[in-house]
Amino acid sequence: MSAQVSLYSWHTPSYQYVALTNLQQLWIRVIAARSMLAGDGVMAQTIKTLFRLNRVASVDVQDRFLPSLNIETAIYDGTTLPFADDSFDCILLFNVLHHVPAADRMALIHECHRVAGRGPIYIKDHISRGVLDDARLAILDYSAMCRSGVCERQLSPRGRLARSRNPDGL
Repeated sequence: MSAQVSLYSWHTPSYQYVALTNLQQLWIRVIAARSMLAGDGVMAQTIKTLFRLNRVASVDVQDRFLPSLNIETAIYDGTTLPFADDSFDCILLFNVLHHVPAADRMALIHECHRVAGRGPIYIKDHISRGVLDDARLAILDYSAMCRSGVCERQLSPRGRLARSRNPDGL
C-alpha cells in the first residue's frame, strides 16, 4: 500500500491489514480472476497485487483514483454500473454502503448482482450507532478524500452518492 500512499511507508496500515487478512480467509477457495471494488483504488490495487488477480476494477461516483494505479477504473452514475452482465467473478463493497442512502442500497446490491452474475458479493462496512459514530465516519471519509486530493466541504454521513445526484449539494 505504501507504493500508492506514502503515509503507509511510515505508518503501518493495521486496519487495512486486518481487513485484507479476513478477506483472504474468505477467498481461499473463491479467489477470482475478475473482481470489482469501489473507492479510490488503493485497496483494489492492494488486493490485485496480494491475491495475484488478473483483473480488478475500482468504481466510484467521482474520479478520485490515484494516478499510480494499474487497475481498471470507472465512474458510477448512481444507477448503472458501467459493466456488462456477469462481468466479474465477485464484487467487494469495501466501506461503500454507509455512503448510500438507505432507500438506494437495494438497487445498488441488485446492480452488483447483475455484474457479478452467480459470483459472491462481499460487503465490509462501518456501522453507525449514533452521533459519535457519524462524526468518526465523517472524519474517516474526509481524510480518505483528502488523501486522494478530493477534499469536500460537506461531511454528511449520507456521503458522496447523495452529493453526486445533487452536485450543488450542501
